[in-house]
Amino acid sequence: MPINFRGYEIELNYDMGIFYTKISYTRQKTDQIQSETSSSYYGNFNYTQVQDLPKYYGQAEVGARFFDEKLQLGVIAKYTGKAKRAYPSDGSENRDGDNDDINSPIILQDLPKIPTIYDLNLVYKLSKNFTIKGEVQNLFNKNYIDALNANNSTNQLDYNSNGDNIYLFSNSARGRTYYVNFEYRY
Repeated sequence: MPINFRGYEIELNYDMGIFYTKISYTRQKTDQIQSETSSSYYGNFNYTQVQDLPKYYGQAEVGARFFDEKLQLGVIAKYTGKAKRAYPSDGSENRDGDNDDINSPIILQDLPKIPTIYDLNLVYKLSKNFTIKGEVQNLFNKNYIDALNANNSTNQLDYNSNGDNIYLFSNSARGRTYYVNFEYRY
């Protein structure tokens, strides 16, 4: 059966030397069917972790360059639309009221709203051959679930004090993260 992906991407870049901006937006739609092997039903013996990717996401970057463009400072804002995951299950419950029908559709569950995430980056060219790069990802230390995290549909099952199933959203993305890179070209 053919699978269709439709959508569009728009990207705008503007660079005038001292100031630059990059804006991108993607919207997509697919008729891909979730297969039994794409979820964690009947235990955790699944082959892949599948969730419905966000229908849209966007990114905007603005920055400036100083000191004859030796120092570059930029901020990136990342926006992600609603995403879903395969409803995690340990096989002790049914999907649509019938435990015996393994061909019943997979239940999808909305992920919590993903906030806009901001990253800060700094690039300093010490010389023609040596560059120092620094980045702070998730600048405001937001707690969120990354829509592209493959563990969204697995390892999320727990039990309350009565022994009832609880399906968690415990696979948070990284909090504020610092990177420093050195680049030397010879």
